[in-house]
Amino acid sequence: MCSAQSFSNMMDDSVEVENISLFQPLPSADEEHGEDDTLISPTKKRGQRAANYSSDEDVALIRAWESVSLDAIAGVDQSSSTFWSRISEHFHGNGNTTTTRTIGSLQHRWSTIQECCNKWKSCLAQVARQHPSGVPLQEQVSTLFMLFKTSLLILFT
Repeated sequence: MCSAQSFSNMMDDSVEVENISLFQPLPSADEEHGEDDTLISPTKKRGQRAANYSSDEDVALIRAWESVSLDAIAGVDQSSSTFWSRISEHFHGNGNTTTTRTIGSLQHRWSTIQECCNKWKSCLAQVARQHPSGVPLQEQVSTLFMLFKTSLLILFT
């Protein structure tokens, strides 16, 4: 333990200032804390970032969202937290996933997937508006893919 003549006792009236040694070694952590005491880290360790979503996880999330959003029994009378809790339960219970994802992570990933789905739908509508009568289906599909690729390049640049 610390000696009676240490710096921490300077404010005590029973210690004479002249008797304090300036060259006294500082007490170690073991002396300062009993062996039974637990040392607390000065910084709290934050959760680590999980790995990127795999294609299987994307499919599982899409199926979970589809299952929950098209459920006629629950309908639209559920809060956002209930909706995403149900998606999380379905994702972890029915998907072929081994990782545990938080609701916030699922929401963020869904926003990325939904943005790409909206782009796809927009490109599909654009091809349909061109009234491609007499144009072979394969050419329409290639036009669709070209538009989608172009829109993704604009989105991610």
